[in-house]
Amino acid sequence: MTTASVVFEEVSWSPGGKLVLHQISAAFRPGTITAILGPNGAGKSSLLRAAAGFLPLTQGRVLWKGTTQNHFTSRQAALFRHWCGSQDESGLSASSVVEAGAYPLSGHWPKLSLPQLSRRQELQEALELKIDWNDHRPFQSFSSGERRLVHLIRTFLLPAEVYLLDEPGAPLDLRHRLLLGKLLRQCADQGATLLVSYHDLAEALAIADEVLILEGGALKAHGPVTVLTPELIEHVWGVQSPEKGWVWGSLGEKR
Repeated sequence: MTTASVVFEEVSWSPGGKLVLHQISAAFRPGTITAILGPNGAGKSSLLRAAAGFLPLTQGRVLWKGTTQNHFTSRQAALFRHWCGSQDESGLSASSVVEAGAYPLSGHWPKLSLPQLSRRQELQEALELKIDWNDHRPFQSFSSGERRLVHLIRTFLLPAEVYLLDEPGAPLDLRHRLLLGKLLRQCADQGATLLVSYHDLAEALAIADEVLILEGGALKAHGPVTVLTPELIEHVWGVQSPEKGWVWGSLGEKR
């Protein structure tokens, strides 16, 4: 049986006495994409941050490959799991943002090696990011979609066992979200564990192997995508959904 890459054991987080995550227990296996779903304020980002080791948990623990997170050094943690969320990159160029992705390997601010430059080019082509790396404009001057694509290139620049992505497709157009889905699937097929939060349920169903659904900080459901039934959607989100007809799964790339 494959050992889970990430395991939550009765995890709770209550900053300032406010319950955000409540007794979450779940295991995430290599080679799978798990969509983290739930309404606004359900705890999706907090769960991902707990998985990354960014939160001082109120109760429980998170294991990485059977070992408590705090037994990993900062460098080991940075190489084991990669994070893509909302970052403030004030003062940096797009090229410097990607170079920061190589920091855990070198231990200092690096210039990319030839293999890393090749990987950057590979990811740039896969995500169809049209950018000149010699453009030294402030990173914040690029569009939100371009910035997210650069962050994704940084996230996947070095190999990792676990990728944690907080609404990675939110600022992207439809085509780039499809391309991102292909990249996530390739990483899962290579044995990585991916936890990805979504608001678009159709997109999640098309890309993920499993879903984990939060409601009010508590675990509502966790399992194959078939657990996301119209009845559950109505209960958790308070909306009716069609039995069939999710559009995303029928979309494809056209040149």
